[in-house]
Amino acid sequence: MPNADILYYSTDGCQTITSRSVPDQANAVQFLNYHLGYIATQGGRVYKSTDGGDTWTIHGVAGSALYDMLFPPNSTTGWTCGYWGHVHQITPSGVSPNIPIPGISTTNLMSVSFPDSTHGWICGENVIAHYYDGTWHTDQTYSYGGWNVVYFLNDMLGWAAGSFMGGGFLSSGLMRTTDGMNWVDQDNPAEQGMFAILFINENEGWAGSASGIVLYTTDGGNNWIIDAEATAISTGKFITKIFYVPSRQTLYVLGNNGLLLKKASANGIDPKEDKEKNSFSIYPNPCRDKLTIQSEYNQSVQENITISNLLGVKVKELTGTGPKLQFDISNLPEGTYFVFVDNGKNHYSGKFMVIN
Repeated sequence: MPNADILYYSTDGCQTITSRSVPDQANAVQFLNYHLGYIATQGGRVYKSTDGGDTWTIHGVAGSALYDMLFPPNSTTGWTCGYWGHVHQITPSGVSPNIPIPGISTTNLMSVSFPDSTHGWICGENVIAHYYDGTWHTDQTYSYGGWNVVYFLNDMLGWAAGSFMGGGFLSSGLMRTTDGMNWVDQDNPAEQGMFAILFINENEGWAGSASGIVLYTTDGGNNWIIDAEATAISTGKFITKIFYVPSRQTLYVLGNNGLLLKKASANGIDPKEDKEKNSFSIYPNPCRDKLTIQSEYNQSVQENITISNLLGVKVKELTGTGPKLQFDISNLPEGTYFVFVDNGKNHYSGKFMVIN
């Protein structure tokens, strides 16, 4: 977990976390084993450690800020990308010169994904490029730009997330490809720019926004749902990374201001649990003055309710008891809002509009 010139690490599933100093602001980090690791930095350098992060030496100089880095599974050769179209290959002996991709020399490249050593994708701004047959190609088909992160499970199946300006306002994007080339848009209930995405199999995935909204899906992104439990904690934070540790079956969500969320046994969301998380209704929607929140479960327990705007800023915090609750929202400006309900056992999330 990089943070400026401090690297945080754990050997017990983040029960305890220790810090180590690094020579420069680390934007990406990856260890290939307990001893051998690399960081890509804001200063445009790749550093290497062979002693578990105790000491770092310059492995190569890119000459431009580096934003992401990835080594494919079981490979000692990796890739890094960054400012002004920079793409570099990292080998055990050093870092290659910039590898130009035709037509994207002025694009800030934010994310790289290689499911294996022979197939890879890179994205940033309005560009997604594809690596195969030993070279980079701009052969992708998609409807708009503004891509912040790309993630592939194999050489065909992948997802991208981002944000773009449309109609004078910041909109948001999620999309998927099943052939490694042609992309299909997916609906984003957060209606916010997304900056992190991860899938642990072809169905189950998570995505995170710049204001702390966490989404999850159990059907490959055909239907994205707001993760109410995670979002209640991360609202207002900038989610920068989501990663999964298979050996621990644990998912981690990272963000600014010290955000670290941990979800154990993430290799399977119980469909029954999903139903319970969303077994409530909000009405009327759109709403003008009185908002009703009703649970399908006839239980009289205290409900803690948080309402946030599209920027993730909490605008109301309420409590009530009973399966049917009504609140005055007449003082809220027109717009779209998220509601998160927590009764200590179940977590619900939804979205509603206010009209004046």
